[in-house]
Amino acid sequence: DPEMADPRNLIILVGGDHVVLTIDVGRQPMPLSDAVIQDLMRPGLLYTTLNRARRLRAGGLADSALLTELRRSGRRIVFDLDVEGFAPGDAGLLRGAAALILNRNGFERSFGAAEPEHVLRWMADHEVGLVVRTLAANGAEIYDGSRVLARPALAVPVVDVTGDRKSTRL
Repeated sequence: DPEMADPRNLIILVGGDHVVLTIDVGRQPMPLSDAVIQDLMRPGLLYTTLNRARRLRAGGLADSALLTELRRSGRRIVFDLDVEGFAPGDAGLLRGAAALILNRNGFERSFGAAEPEHVLRWMADHEVGLVVRTLAANGAEIYDGSRVLARPALAVPVVDVTGDRKSTRL
């Protein structure tokens, strides 16, 4: 669509660190064709971000109303919230999500220094299945609705933090 901004990210690698520059695509709608919506209106997973979910359109449905219909049809929605996290106004989009994945920064932006019980209550109130807090080399915490499970990181050689063996290192 020539009216949409370029949605690509720029990833700059310096030493062992990476910086991700995400181009602001604004609030342009992301209309879904009838064929795409038919495919999405059946059981399966939808992996997305808040920015994209806010922009989805299909027929007369948009954002949280569309996600509600997708969930009713058996589609499980996984939100990658990374460093952005979420704000209280995002609750409608997140309601009923199968999982939220956040890193340390996103988790802090979303829940602050809340005790695990607060996160578990929030999950129950918003019908969220899992909250995953990634902790880089320290593994992850998985909130499953009733408890918090700690998982260690896997010891693997890092080839490229972007997952692309062809990227250029600076």
